[in-house]
Amino acid sequence: MEVKVPAGKHVVEASFSPNKVYNLSEEIRSVIFTLWACATFGWLLFGLAKKTAFVHASLRRQTEQRGLWYKINIMIFPFPPIPNSDQKPKWTGHGFRLGDKNVPILSYEAAVSGWTDELTTFHEKSAGNSHFIDLASRRHAISQVAQYTSKTSPAILDIGCSSGFLLTDLRASFHQAHIMGADVVLGPLLNLAKTSPEIPLLHFDLTRCPLPDDSIDVAILLNVLEHIEDDALAIRRLYRILKPGGIGVVEVPAGPELFDIYDELLMHYRRYKLADLRRLFLDAGFSVLNQSHLGFFLYPGFFVVKQMRRKKRSDIQEDEIAELVSQDINETGSNSLFHALMGLELTIGKAISYPFGIRCLITVRKPG
Repeated sequence: MEVKVPAGKHVVEASFSPNKVYNLSEEIRSVIFTLWACATFGWLLFGLAKKTAFVHASLRRQTEQRGLWYKINIMIFPFPPIPNSDQKPKWTGHGFRLGDKNVPILSYEAAVSGWTDELTTFHEKSAGNSHFIDLASRRHAISQVAQYTSKTSPAILDIGCSSGFLLTDLRASFHQAHIMGADVVLGPLLNLAKTSPEIPLLHFDLTRCPLPDDSIDVAILLNVLEHIEDDALAIRRLYRILKPGGIGVVEVPAGPELFDIYDELLMHYRRYKLADLRRLFLDAGFSVLNQSHLGFFLYPGFFVVKQMRRKKRSDIQEDEIAELVSQDINETGSNSLFHALMGLELTIGKAISYPFGIRCLITVRKPG
């Protein structure tokens, strides 16, 4: 059928080509694929970032739980230069930087001490880190720090840190604290620097303490003062380095009348009466926060054994002393009954002060 088109009119042919449909579908599919690829890649990146953040947070938590996450203010602690050097030490997180050298510990002048490397080895071999009285001692010290320190990141110095048993407990208990160890004997510090390089370690004599005034929040001295001939001077040095409001947690052997071969072997200058210990700290300017004894329930048996040893002292040869002391420590250290009694004693001791015991305990504060 022929169709006539009026003059002056134009005909526009409407065509629908299969090839054009195919090309359009390809373009749409290409766009969809690109969007899908971008979405998938973005999802993978998000998942990877989330996983990385989770792993980092997990590692950081684990590190903090082990006490290894040191904040910037421990790195800028004002460590004084060591003798014969004008270089200011800088803590790096795993040792000290002195000019162009790295050193594991800072060693200052130390006098002849009432302790030796050999005694450290003897004590480790005999008592280890789990003797009932030493465990109770460390638990008490940690409880005192927790009770009387309000700072979230205190600078804690363990004076007489020896093999580092208390340092390990402190790191586990105070994740944000800046913990340092000090000892007058060099050997144990060098060994400790190998196993715990993340802890700042200092070698000095407390009576010649090189640390700056008002620099420490908490100082812990467990069985230290009895090894120092001039204990009053040591206490005055402790007062000097503590910040105003800082605390000292101190433990010493109790009972001058109980001094025997054990004290001789461990180079004790003395055993203490709690009243005398309290007077030493008050005379130095401290206020007393808490005082008590450790080993109250075990004291009667301890007293009897000590008196027997004192009476037989003339019959004991010098070369037998170490063996006898080691035997006593080994036989009692893992006694489950003694462990239970010490746990009970610490629990009750939160509410009362014991009038006598094996060791004197005192917690003091520097006014301010």
